[in-house]
Amino acid sequence: MHVRVTQTSLSERALELLALPDDGVPRLLLDLGCGSCLSSDAITEAGHAWVVRGMSEMSHDASTPNGGTPANLCQTR
Repeated sequence: MHVRVTQTSLSERALELLALPDDGVPRLLLDLGCGSCLSSDAITEAGHAWVVRGMSEMSHDASTPNGGTPANLCQTR
């Protein structure tokens, strides 16, 4: 649970540092090394779309729900 809270907090801070315009227009963001997609969840909650690309086999396993389609190969939301 602590890792999830920390990752979410870091992701929200990263979005602040991007200083995206507050004009109500969603942006398309690239999330490299997305791991378990916790950062992508923060991007979605902020109203933006994303494309992810995971880098490691471990992140691939973490983001593959119950043997389904890997979320970190190339997914957009």
